[in-house]
Amino acid sequence: MQSIDISPTPSPRRERSRPTSSQGRSFGSSQSSGTLTLAQRLTNFGLPRAVLIGIQRGDVDAHLTAARMVSDGKPANNPAWTTAAELFQAAADKGDLEAAFQLGWLHFAGIGIAQSDIEAIAYWHLVHSQSSNAIMKSIAMFMTGCCCYLGRGTQLDESRAHQFFCESMTPEFPFGRLLVYGDGKTESFSPVAVGFFQLCQLGSDHDWFCRHLVAKCMLGGFGVKKDREFAVGIMHELAYQGYSISQFALAECYCMGLGVPEDPVKGIKWLTTAANQGNADAQFALGGCYCKGEDVTQDHAKGIEWFTKAANQGNADAEFALGVCYCKGEGVTQDYAKAIKWLTKAARQGNAESQDWLGDCYRDGKGVPKNTETARSWYQKAAAQGNKNAQTSLSKLR
Repeated sequence: MQSIDISPTPSPRRERSRPTSSQGRSFGSSQSSGTLTLAQRLTNFGLPRAVLIGIQRGDVDAHLTAARMVSDGKPANNPAWTTAAELFQAAADKGDLEAAFQLGWLHFAGIGIAQSDIEAIAYWHLVHSQSSNAIMKSIAMFMTGCCCYLGRGTQLDESRAHQFFCESMTPEFPFGRLLVYGDGKTESFSPVAVGFFQLCQLGSDHDWFCRHLVAKCMLGGFGVKKDREFAVGIMHELAYQGYSISQFALAECYCMGLGVPEDPVKGIKWLTTAANQGNADAQFALGGCYCKGEDVTQDHAKGIEWFTKAANQGNADAEFALGVCYCKGEGVTQDYAKAIKWLTKAARQGNAESQDWLGDCYRDGKGVPKNTETARSWYQKAAAQGNKNAQTSLSKLR
């Protein structure tokens, strides 16, 4: 597996980040592995003389070229990745954002460098906050969202994670929330998709979550030929190891018949397992099943219980669902004050349906004083996200 160059075309001027505290360190002469300096070890890789001279002079592009050349085709456990990591580090220390992007992956999976979620998320944050490269920016933002979702290198915060997922979505990189809610319709063989899959595959022998991402890519054919049966096999393995996000993904596969025969009983089993582990998305989904009577005996009280658990973790979908239940008096005593509370929480997270419902409440004076301008403001927010009901209500508002 090679180091992936995610730049669609060569850039005449490479992006630079702000200087770091370690900037100026000379990797061409002072770094060593055993008794050999980096420059001495590089001669063993048969690199072009021009590249070696560039490294000795501290040229960033030479460091990146060498990093790709020494790691090209190498599995993650090959010692060459240690050298590649040093070269990427040298470029990153001089402010190169592509090198920072690559270092995020290497730190995340512990390839050629010490495993560190904190370092990984720091490098990805640097990329998505400073880079103008849309591809790197989207993937770095997505991986930052994953760290928030998993609580790796940062506090576990599913609400913040979903915001990163939504912001990371572009036509070239539409993965986003499909990490969690996936119907298997992510097929793409674009250079970005292929590069992303290769990065995930590179780390899959070292890191369980990279393996999870490999399965999600194979489930939908994102950057790789679709192989749902193999993907479900990976999900099974990870689910039995106790990873709730994989348990939730496996539940979806059984409920929708993706890679396995459709089996709602097994779907509910894995959904419940993930929910009991505190996975807010699974709790929300399970709440929906009980409220609608889908694959389980309808039980509004249980549905509200699961919605509440998810909402208390900041899950916007669950907050919206609770708001609707209190508005309609479904499974609970009708209570517009509580409805407004939960709808507002979800709306402030950008949930378009909650914004639309909140607009209705302010327009009609349900649970709040009637206020046309506040209603208009919420309708506008929802309409801007493509909510048809809000667009219609906005056009009729006087």
